[in-house]
Amino acid sequence: MKKILLAQGLFLLFALSLSAQVKVSKRSVKQAATVQTQLYKLNDQQVEEMVLIQEQRLTNLAAIESLRQSDYERYLQKVQSIRRYVEQTTRRILTDQQLTIFEQQQQQRVAARQRVLRELKSRQRSPEEQKLALLRLEEEWLKNSF
Repeated sequence: MKKILLAQGLFLLFALSLSAQVKVSKRSVKQAATVQTQLYKLNDQQVEEMVLIQEQRLTNLAAIESLRQSDYERYLQKVQSIRRYVEQTTRRILTDQQLTIFEQQQQQRVAARQRVLRELKSRQRSPEEQKLALLRLEEEWLKNSF
């Protein structure tokens, strides 16, 4: 049942990405999927699913790029949503052994967030500045880690 739902979800995302106005290069998608394939040692089925996840990630990032200049905070919020989507869909395709690696990465991100937050608080930054800095950190992770 879980695999059927995942397959349907991935098909829907793939169909939506094909109909989207924004196009991403197949090379970028393949490169992003290759990084994840090597990190998690994905099997052939997982590689196919990772390609779809990466295509959706890159398509979504390209689609919101215009917000970067016009409404940066909204852009960062959308980046956060994309990151969550990528994490959730990636988690679903991984085996228990692969999830160990994934969870280690998550722990490193949490530790990094805590360090940034501690530093900002020690500098007596406002809650809004703290929130913005954390959203920027998520943007960096999304663009470089997935």
